Amino acid sequence: MLNTGIFYNSRPDGFGVLEVADDSPAPDAPRQFVPLKRTEVTGTVTGPLAVLTLAQTFALPDAAPGPIEAVYRFPLPGDAAVTGVQVRFGAVEIRTELKEREKAEGEHKAAKRAGRQAALVTRESPDVFTLSVAGIRAGEEVVVRTDYVQVAKAEGAGWSLRVPLTTAPRYVRADESRSPHANGQPLALLRDPGHRFALNVTFAEAEQVRSATHALAVEGDRVQLREGEVTPDRDCVLTWRAKAEDRSALRVWTQPDPATGKAYFLALCAPPKFADAKKVPREVILLVDHSGSMSGAKWEAADWAVERFLAGLSEDDAFSLGLFHSTTKWFGERTRKATPENVRAAVEFLKQNRDQGGTELGVALEQALARSRSAETPARHVLILTDAEVTDAGRILRLADQESEKPNRRRISVLCIDAAPNSALASELAERGGGVSRFLTSNPDDDDVTTALDEVLADWSAPVLTGLTLEVNRAGVEVTGRSVALVVPGPTSAIDVGDLPAGRPVWVLGRAPLGTDPLTFRLRTGAETVAEVHADAKGITQRLKAFFGADRVRRLEYLLTGGTEGEDLRTQVTRLGYEPAELGAEKVFAENAGESAKDAIRKLLVCESLAAGVPSSETAFVAVRSEIGQPVQGTVAVANALPAGWSNQFLNLRAGRKSASRRSFREYLAGPAALPCPAPAMPADAVVESVDSMLMDFDADAAGDTTTDYDPLERQKNLQPLGMKRKSSPPPRPSGPPAAKASTAAPGAGAPAKLTPEMISRLREASARGPRGALPALGDVSVSVKAGQHAPTDGAILYDSATGAAGQFTFLSVALGDGGITADNIDRELTLLLFVGDLAAPRARVKLADVLRLGGRRPLNLRREAGQPVRLTLEDPNGAWAAGTPALEIVLGWRA
Repeated sequence: MLNTGIFYNSRPDGFGVLEVADDSPAPDAPRQFVPLKRTEVTGTVTGPLAVLTLAQTFALPDAAPGPIEAVYRFPLPGDAAVTGVQVRFGAVEIRTELKEREKAEGEHKAAKRAGRQAALVTRESPDVFTLSVAGIRAGEEVVVRTDYVQVAKAEGAGWSLRVPLTTAPRYVRADESRSPHANGQPLALLRDPGHRFALNVTFAEAEQVRSATHALAVEGDRVQLREGEVTPDRDCVLTWRAKAEDRSALRVWTQPDPATGKAYFLALCAPPKFADAKKVPREVILLVDHSGSMSGAKWEAADWAVERFLAGLSEDDAFSLGLFHSTTKWFGERTRKATPENVRAAVEFLKQNRDQGGTELGVALEQALARSRSAETPARHVLILTDAEVTDAGRILRLADQESEKPNRRRISVLCIDAAPNSALASELAERGGGVSRFLTSNPDDDDVTTALDEVLADWSAPVLTGLTLEVNRAGVEVTGRSVALVVPGPTSAIDVGDLPAGRPVWVLGRAPLGTDPLTFRLRTGAETVAEVHADAKGITQRLKAFFGADRVRRLEYLLTGGTEGEDLRTQVTRLGYEPAELGAEKVFAENAGESAKDAIRKLLVCESLAAGVPSSETAFVAVRSEIGQPVQGTVAVANALPAGWSNQFLNLRAGRKSASRRSFREYLAGPAALPCPAPAMPADAVVESVDSMLMDFDADAAGDTTTDYDPLERQKNLQPLGMKRKSSPPPRPSGPPAAKASTAAPGAGAPAKLTPEMISRLREASARGPRGALPALGDVSVSVKAGQHAPTDGAILYDSATGAAGQFTFLSVALGDGGITADNIDRELTLLLFVGDLAAPRARVKLADVLRLGGRRPLNLRREAGQPVRLTLEDPNGAWAAGTPALEIVLGWRA
């Protein structure tokens, strides 16, 4: 996933990492000495608003000889508004001040040299921050509390909130190495970083609080983790329903601000499922991420999603398919009608191309948007399947902005697949692109990712509402991430909401001039008014200005990193509410023009950040204690947890220097002479000007050697970039069951899978090979159902196991004995439910029609712990097989 560009924002110098030395450490052994002990998220959630605090606790053992500085890169939601940081050194609490970054860093540096305790919080990218805490003393806790507010996403009849817990490596293009967002990398990665995460949040007027990523303990309104503390190796996703929820088509909250003459508003648009909504022909471009970071379950789930999506298209639809990593491969030069022949050829193209490399998402998206457009297709979409782990967000979002201006625009949607995705970019790209974003985990401990993808893609089979707009009875309305047009007669502003599957809700955040008449909002589709409301003053009013300011800051940062220049830059700045004159006189030479524009944007960014009280890449929070103590005697990097589901090839890279060897904790306790900063070039009171990570791919023979010093620049010459290794040996795709290969019909043709003794034998042989070139799997679960054996109307139990060994279910295969039953004529609601551990909630839901349409096999990604029960049932809500099931052969792939 990473290339040599990552090294351009790395340094050969750096800082040591304190840890307990082991004579024979395992490659992924947890670090035993970590100054960061615990991270806890606390706060309250009321309706869709979350007011949260991230508390990070640092401590040294009582025997530590001198104070140290700890440096940690940590994530926050990219769409949140950070409202303040407080620091407590022992019993003394200090509130930080938001200042220009250079000034804040200077104060932190001076405090370290003077022996004062200090804390610095800088923002590297919208969702990645660096925390430096200087003066951590033995026996004294240091707690850093970061306050932020966030709006939940509307999911069906409920809400969802994503709390990011770790930072994953991100692909950096060579020409992005100087971008401030390129610094949003982890300092180091370990399977177990040694620190833990806890949750303690109160939900007001909520019910059914759940999490697909973490086991919860819910007592009344209070929600905690069932295990108390966990390794922070995945995002924590919370879902809930509000009691007596008002989910009308349009809800609006406002915050009048007489000081600025503006009214800030937040609108929830939830268009109903109209009876007259029609399934319109679509032109869809699928972009599938085949970079190195997608290896494993994410790759299989993404490919399944493509096959599933293509099989659901009608012949009135058109599609293109592009596979991208370092380069992009296209299935044909033009879009094609979704005929059975074209769909079959596209699936074969997907199966044959298994190479991988870097993550050139922007290059692929630009190619997709430049493809020819069908004049007769009313709904045009780009659907991207990726983990979005890139840093060139500015230019990618610039593509979305440019596309939004076109009369025949394509809507951009993102299915983000990862345990710890770049959710900030995915959400922003979908919002600016007029589409939707969904996030799915690839962790086997969570719900089956393929089942979740099935549910997401089902939305695109629903009727689509096109051209939705939100009208506000004011001119000069400003909206974050969406285009606004003036409607005449007026004054009325029309906000583009996008093309949406019927019933999908979205947020619209903006501000409008205050006036004498009340603000009125109308949600419209074409000439029809869906809903109309007048502004009220209830609900979450006091936070909207901070939200709007945080979004303006984020948009200015993307302008700074997006390479926007000339008239286009002036247009974008005007849309943000600034005067073009603030950019200064236009320069003649390109070099001068580029630097002059960046300097002007930086000035606007600083002013907006300080005025709104929210941080940016050009500002920072700093706190300095007046009391003078001992000078800092060393700097310690705190590692992030490698996201669940990621390959070990991304494990650790210590940020370090050749002369600063790893010191054991015992040596540290011996005194300052043994501290890990002995080189004259980095004295004890030095400030680490850059704490960028040295992210490289260790070969197998070096992966276990965690004690040898290395020269980062020398290793850079000898190592290939992450994600670009072994291009000639891509991971093999699991072969489908013979039943699928025997069919000559297209995936969309509903080919029958006839059950014969020979085919059953071949099916079992194929299942034993296991997925993706794994070692032969022993103990695959084979379920044979005789004709008429079950009447599954109320849920027939096909397989039940009370106990068993630990392992992972990797695929499911189905074959039918009745050749007359096909994907086209089978009841759509016939569903296999797979329960693992909890027999009350299925971990996977598999529609038989979908499996048959794609040849009889689909991937699974479910872990079973030792002793957990497993149950497979058949659900038939419509009673299609009430008289009895036909003969079935089902195989559950198993890997110990």
